[in-house]
Amino acid sequence: MKVIIADDEIHICSLLKHLIRWDELGLELINVFNDGESLLEGFDEDPADILLCDIEMGALSGLDAIKEIKEKHPACQCIIISGFRNFDYAQTAMKYGVNSYLLKPIDENDLNNTLKTVIDKLNEQQNDHDVIANHTARKKLYDMLDRLDEKMDLDALNRTYRYHFSDGLFFLTHAVFTRLDFSSESLPQIASNYSEELKRRLEDNCFDMECFDVSANSITTIINCKNEDESLLKKTFDTIFREICIRMDAMFGCTCYIGVSEISSDTGHLRKQKDDATTVLVNRFAYPELRCFYTGDYPAQYVTGEIDIAEKNGFINTIQSADIKKVTDWIRQFFLRKNHIINQNPQIIVTYYFLIFELLNNEIYEISTTQENKAFVRNKGILMYENSRSREDLINNLCSIAEDLMENCVSLRKSNASIYIQQAKDYLDNHYSSDISLDTVAEQLRITPSHLSSIFKKEVGIGFSQYLTNVRITEAKKLLRSSKYNLNEVANAVGYNDANYFSSLFKKETKITPSEFRRLHQLKIGE
Repeated sequence: MKVIIADDEIHICSLLKHLIRWDELGLELINVFNDGESLLEGFDEDPADILLCDIEMGALSGLDAIKEIKEKHPACQCIIISGFRNFDYAQTAMKYGVNSYLLKPIDENDLNNTLKTVIDKLNEQQNDHDVIANHTARKKLYDMLDRLDEKMDLDALNRTYRYHFSDGLFFLTHAVFTRLDFSSESLPQIASNYSEELKRRLEDNCFDMECFDVSANSITTIINCKNEDESLLKKTFDTIFREICIRMDAMFGCTCYIGVSEISSDTGHLRKQKDDATTVLVNRFAYPELRCFYTGDYPAQYVTGEIDIAEKNGFINTIQSADIKKVTDWIRQFFLRKNHIINQNPQIIVTYYFLIFELLNNEIYEISTTQENKAFVRNKGILMYENSRSREDLINNLCSIAEDLMENCVSLRKSNASIYIQQAKDYLDNHYSSDISLDTVAEQLRITPSHLSSIFKKEVGIGFSQYLTNVRITEAKKLLRSSKYNLNEVANAVGYNDANYFSSLFKKETKITPSEFRRLHQLKIGE
């Protein structure tokens, strides 16, 4: 680990170099500075893991230098070495993120013991970082599966995504948990329990595996199992899957279904396996009493269908009437009219569900510009589809979505100004990390920037720019409460490319710097 020493007394610097047990502690001295200005300049060019610094060093004190260093390099561990026994100095040093405060004359054992403690903390932080980096890399594989059109070398796959795959067989499963209350606090427990149980039960049969939380009530799992007899493997896994479904039902009162892709030794099939494991679950609407659906036993595809022009126009006219009951009645009557087709081909009900859902979402968005944007509603539609166990569930959930959207439509149409302001606020709340402006949002709402500015100040009570600043500062505070993000990362995450500008703005709005806010939070003072 790299060390920098900063003290205006040259003999103190020499003493520190002599007292520190460099080899024993695994430390390397990279620079020595005798004033605060040169320390800042040198630290930016070649930062260190550990800084030993005096307080009084000319025009720029050690405390001021440390303050700036910690804002740019929060991971750096700072140790003050001073002849002052003043409590105020120590208190200020702690506020700026100093780890230890050693008094002159310097005791060799105290110095090296303090360094050992600091090194242990840095190692712990690095271990945490490695764990997070490993977890993040593994989770990226799910998003990349759609791009794996060809077989990928196992070594490259393992190296890129930090897996331990080996020559053997690959298959994917997709689990959905139906009949869930999305307001329940048990949702994370369901996903966690399922993943842990699956990994525990499959451990002896696998080289490696990973569970991906696809939504609030669905999990996709990639499994690399040992190259054994496929029929025996399927029998073993089928028993495990069914037992896990029963366990999940008993523990959380849900109904769990698992779709299973075909087995392949070729990583080039991973993309298709993911799609098959997901789509084969449409068969639960025809066979709700079953729990596991295998691509080899059931068709793994959505059945094509359409809504004719007359029906489509009739539905649009019903939506435009803004009568909630008429809309839900139309939906139920539609499925009754299609009942004979659904009986002949049960999977087509899913096609009808999404065709009606998209019509509903698009039309309501066009006529009233609802609070919820189309992408958000579309995700909700997918969640409600996954939460459906039977035909009746699917139709009821579609009607529930229609009721929610129509209620928003009716209430929001009463005031165009309120609609525009709500949409503008939602856009800012969802895009604060992007480079956005009044013109950007006005273009999204299809109104002039001057009109948006006028009604925004009138309805919200503050100007557009101040509201955006408030949103960004609020989100920045959330990130600053976690020690794993440095100042640059926080600034970028809330829409500022310049960390110094962000720091100045933060202080202007809150009266304290980001570093001071983080330290106060760590000390449980204030917010």
